[in-house]
Amino acid sequence: MIPDKLALFFRKILTPIIKTMSKLGITPLGLTLTGLLITLLSAVLLCFGYLRLGAVVLILASIFDTLDGSLARYSNKQSDFGAFLDSSLDRISEFIILASLVYWAIFLSAWTPFKKNTFILVSFGVLFCSLFTSYVKARAEGLKYKFKGGFFSRPERVIWLTVILLLGKYFLYWGILLLLVFTLITSIERFFKIKGIISAGGKNGQQES
Repeated sequence: MIPDKLALFFRKILTPIIKTMSKLGITPLGLTLTGLLITLLSAVLLCFGYLRLGAVVLILASIFDTLDGSLARYSNKQSDFGAFLDSSLDRISEFIILASLVYWAIFLSAWTPFKKNTFILVSFGVLFCSLFTSYVKARAEGLKYKFKGGFFSRPERVIWLTVILLLGKYFLYWGILLLLVFTLITSIERFFKIKGIISAGGKNGQQES
């Protein structure tokens, strides 16, 4: 969903930072683990209701999540294990953030019971759709079927969640509800896109986005 030109623009901005990190001997693994620790800090803040501060810290974690892959490519340190670890930690990070919001809603939020219970169910729905979206892509790639694109993949989910956290708790319920709709659409879209690729025999990256 993020335009390619916008992604290219941000890559150009990050290039000097990546070059400096490479010269300093910073490793992609170090950035990945640092990003996870910062995500944990964001989750702790969210657990105690510091939504806007948690969002700011989450932005910092997202920057590290972006830099690790770019640094790996620039320093020619890409590896299958690195890609596997990065994807695995992405799933963990997503779970941690949503779980922290559920904790906040259960134990600290002053919402009415109806909104609280609905928020919790919607949050679990978002988590399920997010994991399912990632799973079908990973399973297809395991069968050697490749594809690009998607309506609301992880970068879009992180950006959306960050925005609604910055807006505060009065926007959070409806923001999470919309996130559920977006992730549900994405999971259905991705499932049928992969189905079409398999039916067409589009293995090894033959299918474009």
